[in-house]
Amino acid sequence: MKDMPGMGDIQSLMQKMGMGRGGSMPGGGKVNMNAMTNALNQNMRKAQVREKAIQQSAQKKAEREREQQRLASLPPVKPLTDAELEELVFSIEGEKPEKSSRQAKGTKGTTGTDGCGITGKNNTVSGNGENKKKKKKKPKK
Repeated sequence: MKDMPGMGDIQSLMQKMGMGRGGSMPGGGKVNMNAMTNALNQNMRKAQVREKAIQQSAQKKAEREREQQRLASLPPVKPLTDAELEELVFSIEGEKPEKSSRQAKGTKGTTGTDGCGITGKNNTVSGNGENKKKKKKKPKK
């Protein structure tokens, strides 16, 4: 290159630009090809994730538009009153609405203290459904 006209000081010019010594790094070091490959692969993965997110966003947007169009095409519906709603529920179930009866004050249900339906102080129900009395512990002397 030195022999070409106008290229006399090209070597110093290239070194100042950081391209001296055959295009390697300015300090004369070598390029770590594994690190470069890993960086490029990582950039590719990020780009793929970004593209996938953009695709999913566009798909969700299109789905929302379709849902809006479907809702707009439905006929308008007037809200039901409480009486109409109750009538509708019982017409579907086939029953008539009934009020529940209240217990008189002072009477309690048939459940005992343990809530298992058997009254009594120490009665419990074992796993096979038999009633057993709890054993009383003897006081220590």
